Amino acid sequence: MLFHPKLTASIQYVKNVGPKVARYLAKLGINTVSDFLYFLPKDHADRKVLPKLSELKEGETVFTLVKIKYFNQEKKQDTYLTKALAFDSSSSLNMVWFNQPYVTNIIKPGQLVLIGGKVEYNPFIQDIELNVQEYIVLENKQDYFKHAGRLIPLYTLTKGLSQRKMRDIYTEITQHFFKYIEEPLPHNIRSKINLLDLKSALKNLHYPQDLPTYQQARKRIVFDEFFYLQLSLLSRKQLIATSVKGLKLITDGSHHKAYLQSLPYQLTAAQLNSIKEIQQDVLSGQAMNRIIQGDVGCGKTDVAIIALLMAIESGFNAVLMAPTEILAQQHYLRLKKYISPLNIKILLLKGKLPTAVKKQALAQIKNPGPQIIVGTHALIQDKISIPKLALAIIDEQHKFGVVQRLRLKKKNYAPHCLFMTATPIPRSLMLTCFGDLDKTIINELPPGRIRPTTYFMRLKNIAKIYEFCQIQLKKGGQVYIVYPLIEESAKLDLQAATESFIYLQKHVFSDFAVGLVHGKMPIKEKEKMMDGFKQNKLQVLVSTTVIEVGIDVPNANTMVIQHAERFGLSQLHQLRGRIGRNGQQSTCFLVADPKSASAKKRIAAMLETADGFKIAELDLNIRGPGDRLGVRQSGVSDLKYADLVQDEPILLAARAAASYILKKDPTLSSPEHAKIKEILIKKHKMLFNETLN
Repeated sequence: MLFHPKLTASIQYVKNVGPKVARYLAKLGINTVSDFLYFLPKDHADRKVLPKLSELKEGETVFTLVKIKYFNQEKKQDTYLTKALAFDSSSSLNMVWFNQPYVTNIIKPGQLVLIGGKVEYNPFIQDIELNVQEYIVLENKQDYFKHAGRLIPLYTLTKGLSQRKMRDIYTEITQHFFKYIEEPLPHNIRSKINLLDLKSALKNLHYPQDLPTYQQARKRIVFDEFFYLQLSLLSRKQLIATSVKGLKLITDGSHHKAYLQSLPYQLTAAQLNSIKEIQQDVLSGQAMNRIIQGDVGCGKTDVAIIALLMAIESGFNAVLMAPTEILAQQHYLRLKKYISPLNIKILLLKGKLPTAVKKQALAQIKNPGPQIIVGTHALIQDKISIPKLALAIIDEQHKFGVVQRLRLKKKNYAPHCLFMTATPIPRSLMLTCFGDLDKTIINELPPGRIRPTTYFMRLKNIAKIYEFCQIQLKKGGQVYIVYPLIEESAKLDLQAATESFIYLQKHVFSDFAVGLVHGKMPIKEKEKMMDGFKQNKLQVLVSTTVIEVGIDVPNANTMVIQHAERFGLSQLHQLRGRIGRNGQQSTCFLVADPKSASAKKRIAAMLETADGFKIAELDLNIRGPGDRLGVRQSGVSDLKYADLVQDEPILLAARAAASYILKKDPTLSSPEHAKIKEILIKKHKMLFNETLN
């Protein structure tokens, strides 16, 4: 993050680069001087001590310093063979170049040459020789220390670039551009966390003194990435908290107490704690921005309903948004069942309603319309004015997005926002994706909830699995059979799911009603099929991952996941969570023939634990953040150097430092923070704009 004009200038203006080499560098994402400084080597070669020719052994890849005594060239068919006798103080050895006849014009006998390549045995001469892959003629002492005598950077290359060229460019930059690097972090921050200054870090990324020094240099660059992201998130959180008012919800508790009394079970301690935190938020006078995360079946919906009732008790309205119409309808039906007796008006607003019906529904929203509106996330896109809106609950927040949250703000106030996700999120990912939100974790399952028993079965044993399913069906259970639907092979996968449905319907479960549901079906047809399964009109549902975030079917006690090796860990866990929701024992079969190490790890993890948070950590470790949880909208996608798994301690230190600075200087107006503010605005401009507009 270097913004001095000299450092943001085109790389082509560095000596000996020019337009042609600049085009090659652009293919590596290097367009400016700053880009080059932050282009980390893929590895470093230890060339502190170069081997002598007498020490070379067959099969080694080496780098050594020699002089050339003489050359010989010959042509065999289409192959040019250039040979040279090289020597040093210990011995002499043949050097071989293939199809490089021009080498004799570059290297002159008697010159010092750094030569790298593979030592191979030549049966014709019955001796070893060096197959040359890299050579550098040394013009001066400086040339030697660019390429040898210490840890030497090895860069990712593209056609037209060489390691020598990359090192030459770096040397030019250090000589003529390093003086423009300014240190943005205060000394007390660097000292407390033991960070190198920026200039030293950038030097030691390329030419470190040793491996520990390189690790320290990398730590500084990783810290900077995390620090500015956290500073952006915490600044936004701070700005919203201080500049946007929230409605103070003073409730008598009558509605939510009545709801609690109607439940056939007691809330867990984790649920009660969540409710307490929400109460504190809505009484503060500041707009609540809280995310509740919990494992599948932990009881987030009960917490959400009580939050809705708090808004109603205070004389205001609320919305509940879900990612799909099916899930929105499920929320609506549950609300109708439990809180309609409290004389609370509830409206279900679907996206694809007939024009006349939708017009009528929108008219109902006007005063004194429904107190609770249930719909999909599309509600936020529509120009719907909801009078007295005090609370917005967004289910499955990771499908909602960062920018969409900010659109909920009103002119004079912001409604309280409660985001929910059934996707357990590792701490590092939580801090980077949702670092601007307050967090609540529900880490208990309601009493009587039994986690599914999970088995791994090979494809060859599928007949035994189907026999088990038939037994469960005869006992009154219901069965999910899930097939993968991967984007790059969607047509083939869909065909496989459809063909399997026909086979299962005709030959395996002919005594039962079998349905098929997938994401390519028309919404109405999909809803009809899912609803049929919920009402037990269908006993077997063949499906793709469309059910991952789906409806509750109490009788569903068996799930067969075909080709389980093709699913991510979190996805497998979400699918498994769809069964065993009635307090009865349930069974999940992972049917697979895993070949890759990562696939085997995923299967093993699913057998080892049913804890969603442990699974999320393992999934992050195996797959990385990917684009789950809206990472492209959150800033995680900007992390080039940081690893959310191994660098979590640095992330925590960066967040603590960002928090410390903002408490000390909320507007970053102090001269010592001027450079930090400049970088922050330039690096996270989009987030700031969304916050301030």
